[in-house]
Amino acid sequence: MNIKPYISIFLIISLTVVSCHRVYVGGGTAYPTGNGYVSVGGEVDTDDTSAAIVAASLLGILIGSAIYNDVHSYKEKGLSAYDINIRPKDADIFLDGVYVGKADDFDGSPKFLVVKPGTHTITARKSGYKTYTVRVQIKRGEQININKHLEYVGLNNQEQQTTPLEKKSVTEKKGIFRKFKTVTVSFQVNDNSARIYFDNTFVGTIDEIKNLHKPLLIDTNVKKIIIKSRGIKVEFDLDTLVKEQGNHIVIKTKF
Repeated sequence: MNIKPYISIFLIISLTVVSCHRVYVGGGTAYPTGNGYVSVGGEVDTDDTSAAIVAASLLGILIGSAIYNDVHSYKEKGLSAYDINIRPKDADIFLDGVYVGKADDFDGSPKFLVVKPGTHTITARKSGYKTYTVRVQIKRGEQININKHLEYVGLNNQEQQTTPLEKKSVTEKKGIFRKFKTVTVSFQVNDNSARIYFDNTFVGTIDEIKNLHKPLLIDTNVKKIIIKSRGIKVEFDLDTLVKEQGNHIVIKTKF
């Protein structure tokens, strides 16, 4: 978790407490307005030391405001965000079948799970806990909180971890899902502008995926991996890839 917001808050509180015997701020509170300004009401002692403390306090407030604005910058880009409040904090989070990080990475302190507007599937997994899957529609600029405490089922009761949606997938996949819940996928594609889709969800270009410097970790609920390049569309069935290559898949194309 990024601790910068907490450092700013601690700075504000500490400096305010230290200066309270010299400074009185009455009838209001110092707070960031979201546009870079700070509102302060009351009387201030003009002693140099106190003035320096007040200045430092305001600096801390401005830093906090800058972090706040940075966190919410996705709205300016026409994007949306999920605030993931899932426990345990180290549960693995999958967005539309793609592993994106731990629950703690997207709890709003300070990062959210930023997405394009539309409908997305979010899955949380942790060994010993029942898998949680939710499908949520989100509008442009909207922020939606996802709150969930995963149900503990025990390390020796793995079968109970699947949701009804995943149990259906178990039947469809003829045992592959039981063997692998996730697989890694890497690409050997010459066209760096080629676009990768998992089912109907755009994941990124080959160039963007290469910049990750590691294979993609995907949920085996994904059915199709699709590559589009210069009017050409190639589809790969995930079940077939798993049968042929196991849980470490390499996809090669001629373009």
